[in-house]
Amino acid sequence: RLLDLDYGYEAFPAFSSWNERVSRRKQVNQEVRLVSTHGGPFNWVLGGFYNEQRLQSDYAEHVPGHPWVDLATNPNELEYVSYTRSKVKEQAVFGEGTFHVTPEWQVTAGARYFKYTSEIAGAQTLPLLGQPLSPYDKKISGGKAGQDGWVWKFNSSYNFTRDLMVYATYSKGYRIGGPNTVAPCDNPLPPGQNICALPDELQYGPDSTKTIEVGFRAQLFDRKVTFNIDAYSTKWTGLQVASATVNGATGITVNGGRAVSKGIETSFQIKPVPELTIQGNYAYNDAHLTEDIPGILTIREVPNDYNFRFVQLDALSGDRLPNSAKNSGSLGATYTVPMGNGELSANWTATYRGSIVSRLGWDRAYGDKLSGYVLHRASLSYDTDKFGVSVFANNIFDKYAVVSVGNDRSRIGVNDGVAVRYYSQTVLTPRVVGVEAHIKY
Repeated sequence: RLLDLDYGYEAFPAFSSWNERVSRRKQVNQEVRLVSTHGGPFNWVLGGFYNEQRLQSDYAEHVPGHPWVDLATNPNELEYVSYTRSKVKEQAVFGEGTFHVTPEWQVTAGARYFKYTSEIAGAQTLPLLGQPLSPYDKKISGGKAGQDGWVWKFNSSYNFTRDLMVYATYSKGYRIGGPNTVAPCDNPLPPGQNICALPDELQYGPDSTKTIEVGFRAQLFDRKVTFNIDAYSTKWTGLQVASATVNGATGITVNGGRAVSKGIETSFQIKPVPELTIQGNYAYNDAHLTEDIPGILTIREVPNDYNFRFVQLDALSGDRLPNSAKNSGSLGATYTVPMGNGELSANWTATYRGSIVSRLGWDRAYGDKLSGYVLHRASLSYDTDKFGVSVFANNIFDKYAVVSVGNDRSRIGVNDGVAVRYYSQTVLTPRVVGVEAHIKY
């Protein structure tokens, strides 16, 4: 990361650095529920929720042997040191009631009131530039944020028969915001190198969804066939997405604009004979932005003078949401027969994940579109009430595929003759064959 900041570190022979982080976390979580037991056509649940998280994080970067280091005043050869303290407190009360209009028809309604507060404080220092060795010797900076509101759910289902049911749900959900664990910038911001979060980068807010879902479930042919299907549409507001600070390009979470996720999900299970079970599922999901988000994509730009800089690009309406496959599914079969005091089971399962994109605006912001792939797994297991043993093979055909990437392709290049390698790929685990065993006691 130091080489990527373009402050001349790469010009020193045999440059090296290392960093350390010490984090301490404390959490208190409590929930109380009251559930009706009186019977009758109406049932209810009431409850309260409390959660508090505290985090202390200390971070330091060392540059051993660097010629700028004065060992008399900087014996630990510190280049950058920071600390942050954060606290997030969430409270909620909730209730839900279900009314059975008829034995076949039920209606459910529920609501939840939430309130959360978020605080962050800290400081950072650059000893190589003559600043104090310890950030605790500098003025503390930080900020507070919070929000409250309501979420709700309405659901109804109808059983035409004991084997056929339809349902519909309309709900609002939320995910709380919180602090980015990047030390605040000095105010005023000094000239030259800075690795810090500006006031509007210290926190990110909640995002919320509104979802409509309809579907039905059926069991056919004396329950030899089970089939489920549903369709949904989710509208997202204040979408939480990955971004980077203006100073130092450190990863943070920010709130974007609006998005939508809509699709269908289906699953089935077939038992043509008692010993054989065939199961599968399929999902189609179209998830994309529905409005532009200015300046949310940070890339490394290298102009003609080769003095690269970080710039912000806009995400555009229609951009796919990252790491969301449009098509996915699986198909498997299990054959089970009695043997001795237990059962012998053979299974084969194929899993498909469609293509995904690595970031918003992948085609403009040096991202990747990762191809889909199919994986196969097989196992042969013997289980009794007391023990079990299994022989298995994962990724049977040794499929090679990239499943995720780190950073983006703009982080590949040469800086003052030194290769910059911040882009990385994570691939599927190669074929694995093994034996598993367990004992019940």
